[in-house]
Amino acid sequence: MSLSAFGVASAWSLTCFLVFFLFFRLVAYRGSSFIFFNPQDYAKANPEKTLPEYSKTANFDPFITQYTGMAKVMIGLAAASISFGGLDVKYPNVLTAKMLLAYSIAFALIFSIAVINFYENYLHDLKSYTPSKIALVEASGVTAMFCFALGYGYWAWHL
Repeated sequence: MSLSAFGVASAWSLTCFLVFFLFFRLVAYRGSSFIFFNPQDYAKANPEKTLPEYSKTANFDPFITQYTGMAKVMIGLAAASISFGGLDVKYPNVLTAKMLLAYSIAFALIFSIAVINFYENYLHDLKSYTPSKIALVEASGVTAMFCFALGYGYWAWHL
């Protein structure tokens, strides 16, 4: 019995997301109650720690622009490949690759929306960015990149 293209793509992408989410939540940020976006906020909360001089004026704003810009490029490339890749559904491997690219679009959108929303909330409440939220953001971003690469690799392998 073989899985459908939707089943294979769903199993890969959702398993990947779950593994990354659990890793970030249970391993990477274990023991943290909240995370800081900006280093000067961390310095205020932990005066006993010293940070480099350039950290005193750093903030996360330019990184949001870069991260969402990378997500836009990934979304654009994946959407173009899905739409221009033909509608030939007699090859289930091509359909599986397109489904993986569709999942990369979905996870890139989740990443972009979540990081922007959580950063806006963080600017109003410094303790609002919890380990579960950062795990959601990072797992969504890594899963989007993984599905993007896997989709193109799967497509190339089955040509």
